[in-house]
Amino acid sequence: MKNKFWLAFICFIASYIIYIFSQQVLQLIFDIYFSIIISQLFFFLLPILFVSYSLSFNFRSIFRINRLFNFSLYIYTFILFCSLFLFIHSLIFIQLTFLPESFKILVQEHSKNTEYILRDLAKDSLPWALLSLAVVPAIVEELIFRGFLQKIFEHRYGAHLGIIYTSLIFALLHFNLLNLIPLFLLSLVIGKIALYTNSIFPGIIIHFLVNTTTIISKSFYSGFLDAEQDYQFSLEILLLFIFSLFVTMIIVHTFKRNYNYKVNY
Repeated sequence: MKNKFWLAFICFIASYIIYIFSQQVLQLIFDIYFSIIISQLFFFLLPILFVSYSLSFNFRSIFRINRLFNFSLYIYTFILFCSLFLFIHSLIFIQLTFLPESFKILVQEHSKNTEYILRDLAKDSLPWALLSLAVVPAIVEELIFRGFLQKIFEHRYGAHLGIIYTSLIFALLHFNLLNLIPLFLLSLVIGKIALYTNSIFPGIIIHFLVNTTTIISKSFYSGFLDAEQDYQFSLEILLLFIFSLFVTMIIVHTFKRNYNYKVNY
C-alpha cells in the first residue's frame, strides 16, 4: 500500500473537489437534502470505493468494516460521546474567552453561517435534516476518513502520525474557524478508537450522535453566538473541561487496554 499512497491521496482530493462541486450543481435540481445525500454517496464515497477497487485494496481492511461483538464496546462508545460532547463545548467557550476581540468576532460571524443553515434545515424538516446531515455523513465520512484516508496514512507514516494527519485534514475540510481545534481533537479520539478496535462503527456512532444533538438543538433554539457577549472564564467551565477531558482519557485508555487491535505495517 505504501507504493500506492500518493495515487490514493490524490484520488481522495479529487473526489472531495468533485463532491463539493456536485453538491452545488445538484442544488439547482433537487432540494438541499437530496443534493447532500446524492453528492456524499455518489460523488464522494463511490469514487473512493472505485479507487480502492482499482488499487486492489482489501475492502474490509481499508475501510475497517469489522463488527463489534462485545456489548461493552457500545457502552464505552456512548460514554465517550457524552464526555466528548462536554469537552468540545467547554473548549469552544474557553476559546471564546481567550481569543483576541477582533478574531473572536471573525470566527463568530463565520460560524453563524453554518448555524443559520442548520437551524433552517432542522426547522423545515427534522427527519430529512437528520438523514442528510447526521446519518449519511456519519457513515460516509467515517468510511472515508477513519477508514480509507487514515489507513493509507498509517501505512505511509505509522499509526500516530496517520491519525494526526487525517484529523488535521478532517478539521480543515469542515471550514469552521471556531470548531477547527475541537474537530481536530474529536477526530484524534475517534481515530484512536478506530485504530484500537479496527472498526469504524464506534466512530459512526459518535459522529452520528454529535451531529444529531447539534441538529436537534438548532431546531429548538434559534439563538446564535453573540459577538457582543462578554465571555468570562469561570471555575465551572474549567472544572467541566477538566472533568470531560479526564473521562475521555480514561475511556480511550480502556479501549487501548482491552481492545487494542494489533496490526503490522
